[in-house]
Amino acid sequence: MRNQELAAQRAKEIEHGVTKAGKSLESTAEKANHIKETAVNKELQHAEPVSLGVNPLFSHRGHEDDHVSYGACAGANNPFENIRMRIGSGPGHIDADLIAGIMRNEQFFYKNLFDTGTDNYVRKHGNLDPLHDNTSSIGPAQMQIGNIQNLMKQFPEQLAPYAKDPLRAALNPGDAPMFVAAYISNMIEHLEKHTNPGLPAGVWKNIQKHWSEGDANGALILAFNPDPHQIENVSKQLHTIKHERAEKSDKAH
Repeated sequence: MRNQELAAQRAKEIEHGVTKAGKSLESTAEKANHIKETAVNKELQHAEPVSLGVNPLFSHRGHEDDHVSYGACAGANNPFENIRMRIGSGPGHIDADLIAGIMRNEQFFYKNLFDTGTDNYVRKHGNLDPLHDNTSSIGPAQMQIGNIQNLMKQFPEQLAPYAKDPLRAALNPGDAPMFVAAYISNMIEHLEKHTNPGLPAGVWKNIQKHWSEGDANGALILAFNPDPHQIENVSKQLHTIKHERAEKSDKAH
């Protein structure tokens, strides 16, 4: 698929008000600015080469495991007490694979040209200044830049290793899970205090509903991305992760 066709697909998404995966609602104006800047900046036009049989738009689909570190995802639960103490099954508990499921889902929907372009620019420059906003998402977790910057301030101890170059760190599959964990930890704090972290009222009300009903996983999945299909999508990825792990275990024995 040519870059022009990919751009046309992105324009169609804007027309229908599709939100970028992750962490907040990106306005139509901000999306339009992204398209405009991409059109004139060659570094933002970077696309991955696509081999035969690979989805030309969702270029990581079918190869999600190449971009997710399951060990790092599991390890990211530990530095955050309000996550670590909730790991388990049943009402009020958090699936130990939740971070991995969220990230694997982001890779399932990772877009060639659009997501590859922003990642390419950040990899080269350590910033995404040409877009003049902080709502663009980067890395294997597709975290919004503004959220990464805020989390660095909120969790200086846990995220200290990334203080010098946080955006490039967020591009690394081995480091990105820590930013997801920090984001989840922050959301848990707000849910416990009954304070809205700045999400639209209707979105936050739905998140609180899941939390109050004991569906901690659903609440945190929606806090990461409020798309109405997000719980279903991430749940499918969690099923895949556990199924693949079980298969590997059976083969080992």
